[in-house]
Amino acid sequence: MSVKSRWILSLGRGHLDVVRVASGVVERIEGIDVDFQAISAATETIAGVLERHGYAGEPVLLALGSGDVVSTTVANASGKALKRAALAFLVEPALPWSVEDSVLDFEPSGTSRALVVASEAAPLRQLMSGLQERGICVASVTPLARLELAEHLAKSRALAPRYALIWGRGDTADIWLVENDRPVLWRWVPLEIPAVAQTLTQIALCEHEDFVLVGRNLPAEFLASLSEQTGLKSVEASPLDSEELLDCAAQQAAAVLAGRCDAPLELCRDQLAPADRRRSIRRELRLLQGAAALLIVMLGLAAGFKGRQVEAIRADCETRRSELFHELFPNEKIPVAVNTRLQGEVTRLKGVRGESTDLPQMTPYFGILERLLRALPESLRFRLLEVRIENGRLYVVGQVRAHGDADRIADGLRAAGLDVGAPNTNRLEKEGVEFRISAHVPAPPSKKPTRRPA
Repeated sequence: MSVKSRWILSLGRGHLDVVRVASGVVERIEGIDVDFQAISAATETIAGVLERHGYAGEPVLLALGSGDVVSTTVANASGKALKRAALAFLVEPALPWSVEDSVLDFEPSGTSRALVVASEAAPLRQLMSGLQERGICVASVTPLARLELAEHLAKSRALAPRYALIWGRGDTADIWLVENDRPVLWRWVPLEIPAVAQTLTQIALCEHEDFVLVGRNLPAEFLASLSEQTGLKSVEASPLDSEELLDCAAQQAAAVLAGRCDAPLELCRDQLAPADRRRSIRRELRLLQGAAALLIVMLGLAAGFKGRQVEAIRADCETRRSELFHELFPNEKIPVAVNTRLQGEVTRLKGVRGESTDLPQMTPYFGILERLLRALPESLRFRLLEVRIENGRLYVVGQVRAHGDADRIADGLRAAGLDVGAPNTNRLEKEGVEFRISAHVPAPPSKKPTRRPA
């Protein structure tokens, strides 16, 4: 079986349909009765069906029927961002079970209200735990009808500002109130003209704006009869490849499993959230970790091989240099710094042969000391701790009262014709400031030879 197969488990009123989507083709595999009182046997049957049809451990999507969820619309009077924790207490009066035993999600409809969908957590948790024990990871739990609506909205954009979509399935129908391509209200009713007309009339009375009717997968003349009884106009929607609920929802479910989009209403959270959130991609993560480990090992081996090459080259250079020194000075011991010794010998031989005519420029220290003494301010209290002169460079260490006094001494040395950097000062523990000044005699400007006119 191709690894691109997507698996959907459609659960509704104790019956579960196994659906596979491969290369865009929806295939209904088998139907299974699910008894939550014997969940172990049910999950074993599901696992057997999947294995017989080539299941290879891919993540699956659990789609809930309209009868297994409860929906309501909550008004948002504050206009602030809605949070699921706050919505849980607002929708509790509409739930047939306590909010602690529920798992819910919501979909905002503008800023004024939100569509909230909830389901009982305990049966779903038992089913998901049994499937996970048999190696079947449930990656998403969402209402089947909402996936169907997503397929409709993708093919029928801007159908009308406000319309009621009646989508038939067998002897029941899902009624959606859609406003600006966002669901506002959801009802699940019997597919009978009186029941559907009563629901539409109730919606029309509660809503302050008119809407039109849109029908899918309905019997002939059903929509016309509804329009005649309710007085609401009807419009035609863009045709779909198939208006069967499971076929449309399976295409959207495959997109969710492939990671191309998120489920509009995701109930795989809170109590139903898997202990390992990355279980659906655990195999890929292990392959990635193995590839990363292999890459690190290869990089280490390459670095070690390169290091051995460099070490061999260095050792060869050391050997050749030692042999050269032994040939030049056979009676001397090979020193540690062979390069320095050889460079010194080259400099000495150049001087003996007269190849080097540059003589070192020696700067008399008396001239620098005289400049220092003349540059010291007369109206400043200071103490000189150290004065050092080395071949034209002057180093002065002393103490003054403030940081600015060291700058005055540096300015005096600059006025005396020395290049002086910024003094380094630091505050003493008791009082005063210690300073260090470094200066040197600037080099004379180089004279370029002038060419004589020819």
